[in-house]
Amino acid sequence: MIPVRFSCSINSLKKLAVLVCSVLVLCSASFASEWGGLVSSRFSPVIPSFAEITGDSLSFQQSNDIYVWMNSAINTKKTLFFDVELKYEFGWNYASSKESFFHFLDADLLKFSGQTEIGETSLSFALGRFPVSDSTGVVFSQLSDGILATAEWPLVTLSGYAGYTGLLNMLDSSGASNVSMIGKDGAVETSSLSFYAPAHPYIPVNLSVQFPAVFGNHTLSLQTNAFFDTKDDFNRYYANLLMTGPLANSFYYTAATTFGSVNFLNVANYTSLNFVLFPSANVAVTFGGEYASGDGQLFFSKFTGFTSRVAYNSFQQPQTSGIIIPMAGVTFTAGESFYTGITGKFVMVMPGTTIEKTAAEVATDLIYNLFSDLQLGLNVNWYFPVGESEDSQKFSASLNVGLSF
Repeated sequence: MIPVRFSCSINSLKKLAVLVCSVLVLCSASFASEWGGLVSSRFSPVIPSFAEITGDSLSFQQSNDIYVWMNSAINTKKTLFFDVELKYEFGWNYASSKESFFHFLDADLLKFSGQTEIGETSLSFALGRFPVSDSTGVVFSQLSDGILATAEWPLVTLSGYAGYTGLLNMLDSSGASNVSMIGKDGAVETSSLSFYAPAHPYIPVNLSVQFPAVFGNHTLSLQTNAFFDTKDDFNRYYANLLMTGPLANSFYYTAATTFGSVNFLNVANYTSLNFVLFPSANVAVTFGGEYASGDGQLFFSKFTGFTSRVAYNSFQQPQTSGIIIPMAGVTFTAGESFYTGITGKFVMVMPGTTIEKTAAEVATDLIYNLFSDLQLGLNVNWYFPVGESEDSQKFSASLNVGLSF
């Protein structure tokens, strides 16, 4: 049954690709434009326990995607641009001996942008829908509709962002989702199975200042983030500090800390310290750790970001909250055709003042470009709690095939 469904979905994707590409070509005929696309297929089985593998214990997801993008310079000086990226996803879920289908269509990128130079000052802006991230990538990292303005000088960069999340398309967890945010009751989801499900309406505001050479080649970033809830009284505020730079030849560090509060009634903290060593041009060794506060730790409360972020892969989508995670990894590349990496984490779950659970996790990634337009990818993840039975171990794998055009 699976091969038949796969074939049908690919045919549907081909028809959609022809239609969307035709529209983009017609719309971009009067501009200096570039366009392209990607067709990909992903198969992901999950085995919750090796001790007893049955039909009820297995779950699978077959997902087929098509992306079409276009970039256009819309003035002769090429200082104004319009970018668009459309995504369609069709797939099949199998879990607990039950199956379901999902489909998803949305614009991942719909941006009007511009830039200009005035002496030593560089000014730029972006308006529309595009990915936005805070300096740590832990608080706010997702699609959002809004406007970003940046002013850059040799010694300092200032930027500000204001947006709205209520127009984003968010589907339930049995389908695909462009965005996953954290509300007062945890990760925000919707039970709607409709083609378009509006996300919870928040207003994110971001102000940042960056010193690219505060001393030597070290960069200092200071940032404030506010997220105003237009429906519930769950407003959140964050202050970030990030330092990055070289410690020695081919040896770099990144240190970050974030203080957060809900309605200015508490204080929570997230801190990370990571190092990267390049023993050769094609090998990178990473190690470090992260901490997210739990309740009652010193004067801190439970830390939660705005965007849902899985701290480790227990298949229960744990958030970056009440955890201590040391990690280490190594990656290897061979030109532009081959990449592989392995990362190990030791997870300490600490929602309060004591460690309640410990676990280890190993993840391996492999990417191989067979040709310039054909890519294969494989991800394998193994999670096993320390001191628990073999039934608690979980294994997952994901095979990806992508063809660009």
